[in-house]
Amino acid sequence: MALAAIWTSPAFAETQLRAIGVFNINSTPAVPLQEFLDRVEETGGDTLSINYLGGPSAMPPFEVGSAVSRGVVDIAYVPGSFYTAQMPEVEVLRMSEYSVAELRETEAWSMLQDLHAEKMNSHLLGIAGEGIEFHLYLTKPVEEMDLTGMNIRVTPVYRPFFEELGATVVRTSPGDVYTALERGTIDGYGWASFGLFDFGWDEFTTHRVDPGFYQTDFNFLVNLETWNGLSDDEKKVLTDAMAWVEERNVIYADNARAELARQDEAGIEAITFADGQWLAKAKETGWAHIEGLAPEHGPRLRELVTIAD
Repeated sequence: MALAAIWTSPAFAETQLRAIGVFNINSTPAVPLQEFLDRVEETGGDTLSINYLGGPSAMPPFEVGSAVSRGVVDIAYVPGSFYTAQMPEVEVLRMSEYSVAELRETEAWSMLQDLHAEKMNSHLLGIAGEGIEFHLYLTKPVEEMDLTGMNIRVTPVYRPFFEELGATVVRTSPGDVYTALERGTIDGYGWASFGLFDFGWDEFTTHRVDPGFYQTDFNFLVNLETWNGLSDDEKKVLTDAMAWVEERNVIYADNARAELARQDEAGIEAITFADGQWLAKAKETGWAHIEGLAPEHGPRLRELVTIAD
């Protein structure tokens, strides 16, 4: 597959890596990637540089995980939900009750590294997006936790949850959601607490179900052969840039909360259900799904990413 770079660091660097993402580089979800690329450009010098090949216009989002696994690209910026077919255990990241910094100190991190190496032929460099939750957005209100008769756009993140509530689910890439809303072929969609205005979805969105559930995981993967072939100095450039991005997770989460306020100001009304039913059902269906897909590792990972009462 021939892919041309649209973002090129200085060509004099000794090692040049190819990166790809699943979001438009100018969109809010891609901010951590933008800042990672900038940081590597600032600190890589003549040691290492990254040629960014593009987002969904360069490669279908659900092919990005496979691309980094096969070495078509060296680095991928991709949520776990876009490669669950290859590695279902990655879904535990959205259920984790720990910060990324805390998670790195647990057995769960080493397990996830081993699983990425085994199933994705990749090194998990790091994660952006902690503390940014998902919501159900609708084009019409609902009064109960019942989505029967409604067509809802999903990713694997919340598909089991919305199916449990009776929805007819539709899987599309983010770039197709606007058209689906415009044509009325979906009645709502799952998405994080930011990005609606970037994609124009606010034009059709009237309601949002609160509170948010799960959390985003924007993962930075490095092809394993690429990673193992880097020098210690080259690995340090990537590792330090990733650490810098992870320190900024709190800023990304603050920005997401600010967008929720902007949604409210734009007239998107919040719907809430009593007695914590929404979150309880999300947690129940989420873990049942993960443990069903990954019976060998799912239960142990659940223990490791759940804070004891």
